[in-house]
Amino acid sequence: MPTVGLVAGEGGLAEVLAERIRAAGRRVVCVQVHGDPGRLPEVCDRYVHVPLDQALRGLQVLQEEGVRELVLAGKVDKLRALGALPGAAGLWPERARDRRDPELWPLVARLLEQAGLRVLPQPTFAPDLVAGAGLLAGRELDPREGEDLGLAFRVARQVAAAGIGQAVAVRHGVVLAVEAVEGTDAMIRRCREFGPGAVVAKVAWPGADPRFDLPVVGPQTLEAMRWAGATALGVEAGSTLVLDRPAFEAAAAELGVSVVGWAPEGG
Repeated sequence: MPTVGLVAGEGGLAEVLAERIRAAGRRVVCVQVHGDPGRLPEVCDRYVHVPLDQALRGLQVLQEEGVRELVLAGKVDKLRALGALPGAAGLWPERARDRRDPELWPLVARLLEQAGLRVLPQPTFAPDLVAGAGLLAGRELDPREGEDLGLAFRVARQVAAAGIGQAVAVRHGVVLAVEAVEGTDAMIRRCREFGPGAVVAKVAWPGADPRFDLPVVGPQTLEAMRWAGATALGVEAGSTLVLDRPAFEAAAAELGVSVVGWAPEGG
């Protein structure tokens, strides 16, 4: 069967997708542009680490391997990427001045497609990772957490619509933190200074394209909540990927937190 390319950043999603792709009988060629390799060299048929300022080399590797389909997975340090890509032999158009994520990712996809590569939706090989609606892990929400999550989702959607970030933390009707370039886990950790009891909402970009940058949560998200004393996490149902579900559920139960899938019309 055809080889599938995997362009990997930081985080556990790339490893999970590599394993699922191979389980589907496909060969996996991974080009990692950011982050710790982890187990990627073991779970891919070919693994190459390519610095961001050598992005064209990564494309060459994929083309040499006959890759026509690929998946993008994992977080990339956007500031490093924006510093590196303009010098990559014209790969990054200087005219692209709006570099918020909803503008960046479609441009990346177009560049890859121009090179003859079709970008597949992230859940293609792992549809079971997509969060459903309702209680996902841990205990039920209490009334105060439910009210705070409603506000957190309303604000998070406004923040996402502005192309700023995908997560917001609230406690007792007060917005404690808004995610920007630092990422969700770092935002959650910032809430520690405000004391325990925050709830966190994480949403998809408006009109989310399932090929890239779907919201991802996992055990590391709950570890950040433990550090900050956060008590509840709401994720957008149908658009969020949940990694390592057994460990995620066990951690939520141990911490006594609530994790819910929030339907888009529910916030």
